[in-house]
Amino acid sequence: MGISTHGAQGAIDECAKDKEFVLSFEDITVHVPAQSNCCGSNKKSPLRNYGQEYFGMSVEHRDAFYTLDRVSGYVKSGETLLVLGKSGSGKSTLLRSLCGRLNQTDELCGNVSLNGVPIGKSNQSWRRMCSYVSADDGTHSPVLTVGETFTFAAQCTSDGHSSEEEIEDTVDFFLDALGLSHVKDTVVGDENLRGVSGGQKRRVTVGEMMIDPSARVFCLDNITDGLASTDSFSLIQQISVACKKYRLAAVITLLQPSDEIVQLFDKILVLSSEGKTTYFGPVDRGTLQSIFLDEGVDAEKGESGGVA
Repeated sequence: MGISTHGAQGAIDECAKDKEFVLSFEDITVHVPAQSNCCGSNKKSPLRNYGQEYFGMSVEHRDAFYTLDRVSGYVKSGETLLVLGKSGSGKSTLLRSLCGRLNQTDELCGNVSLNGVPIGKSNQSWRRMCSYVSADDGTHSPVLTVGETFTFAAQCTSDGHSSEEEIEDTVDFFLDALGLSHVKDTVVGDENLRGVSGGQKRRVTVGEMMIDPSARVFCLDNITDGLASTDSFSLIQQISVACKKYRLAAVITLLQPSDEIVQLFDKILVLSSEGKTTYFGPVDRGTLQSIFLDEGVDAEKGESGGVA
């Protein structure tokens, strides 16, 4: 059944005007097609090595498979949804499905809907409204300060009619929301230039996406990877506070978070190793313990030995 482009665009336009919205996904299944060895089976083939080294070509044979199996859930404005699962369970694929960033060859079945209206697989307006952030911090300019980085992002995403004062107010708004006001004049830095801490740099990454006035939903993929536990907690806490205060929504994948971090979320979705839903619902420690411990479901323990 076809999806009305006008209906999807209308729902996106209404979401841009109204602070309240519901992002839902129903029976999400992703089929990844088989991949042939296009450069020959000989691992020492010059053509094979050349293609892999200079063009990033994937040259290994791969059978077709399903990476998600009828996964459903929802998140409302002002909420954060935690997605848990072992490596290979389809967490990242789910995020890319929600924000319209699947590979062109992947087949998406099921519906991603905004206020009950299916969005469709490829919708550029939705891609801008739903930002995707990975754990990679390598795209920052190390010589710019945190304030300059936010200012540049605000200028790039403005409607072209914003004054310098309005852009500055926007920058200060998000610096405060993410707890970065005190490092506004500190350079971002990298391995060769000392700058902000790893946790602060990850907040800069998130802030660059949030500063886009069109962005309402944030799909954040394993953004605490490599951070200390205190930095991880601070990052998720700041995101949660920002979502509630400014009526945004975030879907976040984490690997083995502590119980303290899990408690910061409004909802939790747990995927099995086969990409099926093990649990979806509110973050309630008693309920989660009864599901994972009493019923013997295979769940990974978190850093503190918790249900995550």
